[in-house]
Amino acid sequence: MRMGVVMAGLLLGGCTVGPEPVVEERFATLRAVEPWPQRELSQEGVALLVMPLQLPPYLNRPERVVEVGEYGHRLVTRTRWSEPLESLTTRVLETNLSRLLDSARVMRPTPGSRSKPQWVLDARVLRFDRAEAGDVVLEARWRLLTGAQRKELVTRWTRYEEPVEGWGGQATEAAMSQALGAFARDIAEVIKGFEPARSSR
Repeated sequence: MRMGVVMAGLLLGGCTVGPEPVVEERFATLRAVEPWPQRELSQEGVALLVMPLQLPPYLNRPERVVEVGEYGHRLVTRTRWSEPLESLTTRVLETNLSRLLDSARVMRPTPGSRSKPQWVLDARVLRFDRAEAGDVVLEARWRLLTGAQRKELVTRWTRYEEPVEGWGGQATEAAMSQALGAFARDIAEVIKGFEPARSSR
């Protein structure tokens, strides 16, 4: 009888133990860092076609990538991008540029579109990751072309290093967003340098 009481107590005690905690996947994103202007973007602003950013194969995966040592990478398997990284980075770059140039005519290619851009941005990302205990690094080679003749005006190879402030995945994504913002600012400055020459013709 006493044994039955003990067993019943064990069973009841077992019922009070909750299920093992479930480690859920985290879906990450990037954000435009340039502030929204106080008024609507100009419909007469720069017409810029932003081609999809070309990413290296090691970044074309759902997981976020972290550099390990000089010759390796590891995957953050419990953090996945909320959308393909190519479309995410291109969209964020487009948004930053539209705000920097005060133009509603900054856009990505759209099937059937008849828009005639003044400029075309063609960029290839060479590196976009975080060192395991360091900064986020963005390296890109990019070209600015005229919209009609596709004449190459500028070719640049740029590198950005952004500190990761804080712990956790969100700190990394915030630094990656800042790096894309710095990239957009450099591009916008080049375009603004050409615009007065166009308007004076």
